[in-house]
Amino acid sequence: MAPSSASPIPPPVHPDPEVARTLLSLESAAPPLQRVSTQLLAHYQGAHLTAQLHRKPATLEPVLLQPVAQPQLIVQLTGATQLTLTRAGQRRRYPSLPGSVYLNTPQQQPYELAWRAPAATTIQTIQLDLDPALLQQTAAAAGLPAAPLELQAGPCSEAPLLRQLGYSLAAMLQAPEGVAPLYGQTVAHMLAAQLVYQHSAQPRPLPPSRGTLAPERLRQIQEYVQSALADSIELTQLAAMACLSPYHFCRLFKQSTGLSPHQYVVAQRMQRAQHLLLHRRLPIAQVAQAVGYRHAGHFARLFQRHCGVLPTAWGKPVHAAEGQRK
Repeated sequence: MAPSSASPIPPPVHPDPEVARTLLSLESAAPPLQRVSTQLLAHYQGAHLTAQLHRKPATLEPVLLQPVAQPQLIVQLTGATQLTLTRAGQRRRYPSLPGSVYLNTPQQQPYELAWRAPAATTIQTIQLDLDPALLQQTAAAAGLPAAPLELQAGPCSEAPLLRQLGYSLAAMLQAPEGVAPLYGQTVAHMLAAQLVYQHSAQPRPLPPSRGTLAPERLRQIQEYVQSALADSIELTQLAAMACLSPYHFCRLFKQSTGLSPHQYVVAQRMQRAQHLLLHRRLPIAQVAQAVGYRHAGHFARLFQRHCGVLPTAWGKPVHAAEGQRK
């Protein structure tokens, strides 16, 4: 849960109950004095980021939480609660609203947590655990000392990007195709940069985002993407070609193209698929493999979302496509 001041509230998340299963735990902290029934709705495991979408009860009696093993962000997605945090004998109460963000760190002291919703309500959160090695790499790129990075635990009152990334990742977690690897890598690096620059013991302004990629660098990256559409495209590969950190590469790439790296790669894959369907007349499964998707069903859903029709209807007269959708 994340106590913070009120801020613009993104739309609520509605999980698919068919993917819900019960997990007896509370976040990923050390065992509390009392366990609480929490539903794990969806899960993502990436190279530097683990995400868990939870549904929680409206009331939690006091439990003792130990420091987490790695930096952990909790973004409250739905529901409003009154939190009570007790640490070192000091008790504080916070309103926790949709969009609230809370940061747990390995350096923080154990604390007792309880909450109560003002009325029966659905409480959903997303828990984001970040790889400490990624944070240290990001801190080194920012010029911070080589000592272990110290983050400021507690509510993140001014965290619009952390909130936005939490909601965006929660929505993708619930999509049938799950979290795209390139998107998960992008989120991990953006979260790491935000924590290092804005929520460390030595906060500093984020570098200005003015400027674009050099035309020659951009051309090389675009050519590489075209040559690798059938393969897994890694954010670190693209950033290395631009001689930038992944975080700075994402910012400059979007300013250069109007799209994030993930959006750009998906758009290029859909364009290649359109060409193959129209001119090669290949089976759907073969087209999916040719543009980097192992499952034809996943590819078909993405294609329909981006192109407006199923792959089987691409290139056919409009009335035929409409007939197939009925």
